[in-house]
Amino acid sequence: MISPAATAFAASSRSAAELAKFFAAAPTEAADYTLRLAKSAGLQGPVFSQLQSLFEQGPASGDALKQFATSQQALLSAVELAQTQAARAATLGFTAGPVAPVTITGRIGISTAAPGNTDRPLLTTADGTTYELVSPAIKQEGTGHLYVQHRYLEANCLKAFQGMTVTLRAFATASPTQLAVQSFAPGTPKDFVSGRLALLGDKLILRVLPDQDVEITNPTLKARLSPFGDLGVGNQVGGRLGIILPGAVKEQNGKLVYDELPENYWMLAKQTPGNPQLEMAHGQRHSYQGDVSAPQKYADQRIFVFGHIDDAGNVVCGRQGALPMPPAIFEDGTPHVTDPTALAKLVPVQTADASDFSAT
Repeated sequence: MISPAATAFAASSRSAAELAKFFAAAPTEAADYTLRLAKSAGLQGPVFSQLQSLFEQGPASGDALKQFATSQQALLSAVELAQTQAARAATLGFTAGPVAPVTITGRIGISTAAPGNTDRPLLTTADGTTYELVSPAIKQEGTGHLYVQHRYLEANCLKAFQGMTVTLRAFATASPTQLAVQSFAPGTPKDFVSGRLALLGDKLILRVLPDQDVEITNPTLKARLSPFGDLGVGNQVGGRLGIILPGAVKEQNGKLVYDELPENYWMLAKQTPGNPQLEMAHGQRHSYQGDVSAPQKYADQRIFVFGHIDDAGNVVCGRQGALPMPPAIFEDGTPHVTDPTALAKLVPVQTADASDFSAT
């Protein structure tokens, strides 16, 4: 639930003076917002490192956060800086680094109202703002084309989670009511990653977007999932199992890695009439254990199953039933915006309530 202090700040001009009031009334919430704003806008510097250290001490650091904010006018100016011009960063002792997608939580809906824009997923946030969700157009390195839908877990997969709360990482687009989605997960998890598997030599890669690959390094998880990423087995479309994993992606020796072994995760599959197996990973067929019935069926029968792959290669369901996915629409990708000003305007003042990665 958004607090009165966060509500007041969200409705304000978000100036340095208003941020000072926010720190005075709710220092932990204000620090959380400022750190997320700096990350998305690419602002870096000692003042943010010091703020992060205090913030990580938890609620007991409230008074220290207040005092720190009061003594750091540059910190209070960060909110204005991020929303105006990154070029001013050096004048306040900051550096302007790479921007990051904004993390936003909301409830999923589906729009069929606009001609030529049928069945787009929508995200409505806690403050009532509704965004249309699209996949970003990012050029794949070494090729002449942009986003190729079947290589990644496209934004329109979010339609399967209609009526549910999801958390996503997204960039702005030219439209103020549209988000270009990098990755997503049901619920309000702090850490997650989504994409499609690809077995490249001896490495199992999760393709998040054309400009972001994550290597799966946990030995057990890699062994179980590798057959589902084999590009030589199944339809020759260049993408395999669509998957949403809970947990943190970390940087290791200059590359992104996922080294966790989650109990359960979401997997994209297809259930066709009369077939005792699930079609997964673009044309592969795999046995399953448990209930994959969906409350509503669609023409292509795509579903999201919550569970895991066991050592024998079976899909083991971790909940009763699957989520039906409305028919996909082809996406070439929508150009996204990495301008710090545009990203800063998207940063929610308060994050969603923390909860476990959940199938509900």
